[in-house]
Amino acid sequence: MVGLRVLPMPDKHFYFSIGALSGTILSYYIIRSVNTLQKTALIKKLSKWQPDWLLYFPILIFLVGLWGLIPDILHALKIFPKEVTRSEIFNVFFMHSYFEKIEDIYPTIDRLLNWTGEVSLFSIAIGTMCYYISLVKKAVNSRK
Repeated sequence: MVGLRVLPMPDKHFYFSIGALSGTILSYYIIRSVNTLQKTALIKKLSKWQPDWLLYFPILIFLVGLWGLIPDILHALKIFPKEVTRSEIFNVFFMHSYFEKIEDIYPTIDRLLNWTGEVSLFSIAIGTMCYYISLVKKAVNSRK
């Protein structure tokens, strides 16, 4: 398309990684507390309905990660203008407005935050993969 200038979408690794890290911490807490939580009615029902419900934590990690991207999604879909998605109320999405303002003023910090997000996402992915490998190993060893 001649004459159209396409502006690149800013990197959103940092916002998603904050959410994914929060989801990972929440998942870890739930997995570590599963014996205590087994006493609650919700966990009893969940365990009865799906005995292997712990295997679905990557979905939780992904959904909590998406929480950090909601302002950008709303802006990209043209539901709200950028001025609205940068208002203080959008700080409930992992301090989105605060970090957006910092990234606008300091491009070096923007790049640093995006690299931090990329490293965090890589670490979460490797850690999750290692956790599931250990679960598979336990399952295989228990069948021998």
